[in-house]
Amino acid sequence: MNSYELDNKSVFNTEHNKVGIYCRVSTQDQAREGFSLPEQEARLKTLCTYKGYQVVDIYIDSGISAKDTNRPEFQRLMNDIKFGRINRIVAFKLDRVTRSIVDLEKLVSYLEENNCSLECACEEINTSNANGRFFVRMLTILAQLEIERCSERTLIGIAGALKDKHISYCPIGYKKVNKVLEIDEETAPIVKQIFEDYLNGKSTYRIAQEMTNNNVLNKKWKDTRISDILSNRIYIGEYVEHRKDPNKPQTIHYDMAPMLIDRNTFNKAQEQRVINSNNHFIKRIYLFHKKVNCPVCGKAFTCVSGKSQGDQAYLYYKCTKCKPNYTINANELENVFISSVNELLDYYSILDNSFITLNTHNYDSEINTLTNEIKEIDNRIENAKLLLLDKQITPNEMRTTLDKLEQEKKQKQLDLSDLIARNNNLVSIDNNNYFNQRPLDNNNNISCFVSNNNLW
Repeated sequence: MNSYELDNKSVFNTEHNKVGIYCRVSTQDQAREGFSLPEQEARLKTLCTYKGYQVVDIYIDSGISAKDTNRPEFQRLMNDIKFGRINRIVAFKLDRVTRSIVDLEKLVSYLEENNCSLECACEEINTSNANGRFFVRMLTILAQLEIERCSERTLIGIAGALKDKHISYCPIGYKKVNKVLEIDEETAPIVKQIFEDYLNGKSTYRIAQEMTNNNVLNKKWKDTRISDILSNRIYIGEYVEHRKDPNKPQTIHYDMAPMLIDRNTFNKAQEQRVINSNNHFIKRIYLFHKKVNCPVCGKAFTCVSGKSQGDQAYLYYKCTKCKPNYTINANELENVFISSVNELLDYYSILDNSFITLNTHNYDSEINTLTNEIKEIDNRIENAKLLLLDKQITPNEMRTTLDKLEQEKKQKQLDLSDLIARNNNLVSIDNNNYFNQRPLDNNNNISCFVSNNNLW
């Protein structure tokens, strides 16, 4: 029997016997190492029986990485330690508990504060003494090193794959031949039709609905999928690395696939997406969305819309449960609300004639500045084209420059639309003793000033 076994024998049936068994696997771990959850649990139960530990509870995190401690069962274990239900953690290996040096330090301190220890079945780990704590830190440093080396190897592999025009996924419209994208003659027309329908005025929602109804590829389509296709630069042969990860820098790799959509069509689709996005923010919204309930059944109203023969849109609040459907016109409901609030504001303005509304900010200067900046970007775009004609820059250099300028222009156009919308909604108020001049015996009349300017 070695010294480690003697040390552990000395704590059999002592105060450190209220055990919480902790098991964890991620999909990769289970496939690579074969330490399944049932196997971990069975071995740890056998260990606890041999050592005479009392198993209070079993904590299992399935399919969760150990990159941090934000794991449901692990947090439950920490909470039970805090309230004294557990004073020893038994795990299969240290990396089942954590792979982070920082998290390990926090865990060891937490266990010391709460008179708890950690023991691992496959490693000589016992944090109840100084030597054990030192050893566990050394193991975690080695695990951290392996993670970082694996990450470096992955990045090198990705760079090599991109150099050979290998990307990790195969978008609709393409097929992979020897790991390289080629146009799929069966699905390519679907992508082309999506771009054509969108530029002809159909929304992403309508396109998705029609494709679902027509049973395209025997699947249910969503508007988010259509939007993703419309924004994917792979269809003009460009692969955007980290396209869906806002926390990582995006890198464009050119000539990664045959062009399925010509660049002019793709750019027009992006311009239309910006226009539609602006309209989404400028058009009227449902003011009482999820705030009004059906007076019959109490269910929250659903927001619906319709169009007249003159293509004028109408908004409604509708109960989908009651038959026949209980429906309220959005304009009528909002007018009743506005009238009530105006009367309330008018009442208090009469009681206190010091009621003054702050004069709103004037956006004219900012609008002019943004307009000039957009014109300057247009000039820079034209200059880039002239440089290409003069062969002072390469086509790839011009493409990179135009992409950057177009992105900058789109952002400034969004900012400009927002400022124009704000400027249109300004309420300019002349406070020249308005309330002092107003007869106070006119309490029963609604203030024209309040109602006309919608001060609510």
